[in-house]
Amino acid sequence: MEEISVLGARVWITADKTFPGGFAVTKFPADSDAIDIQEIQISNAEMGVNGDLITWRTAVPQSLSISVIPGSDEDKNLQILLDRNRAAKGRMYEQDNITIVVTLDNGETHAFSNCIIMSGELGYSLSSQGKIRTKRYGFMSEQFV
Repeated sequence: MEEISVLGARVWITADKTFPGGFAVTKFPADSDAIDIQEIQISNAEMGVNGDLITWRTAVPQSLSISVIPGSDEDKNLQILLDRNRAAKGRMYEQDNITIVVTLDNGETHAFSNCIIMSGELGYSLSSQGKIRTKRYGFMSEQFV
């Protein structure tokens, strides 16, 4: 039997300029995947004109997203990180080098380094269920350990 519970999962995020000391993320919602590590394609293939298989590998970044409960301290910190790294006319922005470490209760750890924040929602969206919609923040990573 394999135990696959994730109770006690936690994430530690550091951003070299905005949050050099880092912060914990543990407030995950029930209505969205807490941590979503997207599938990557590491190789490509095509057929040559005589039917020979030709393959090659390409380095690709790893994308992941983290969902948090809106209004939580984690959401507030991620809002700050998103806003400070957002380019806009007439405003300076950070270029944080972000590290994300995901730790499961069984001790398994996944580390993502040389990350950038790619997406998120500034402010709150309202759902048709009469509550604030779950917040989701997207990242892109150069390295996965």
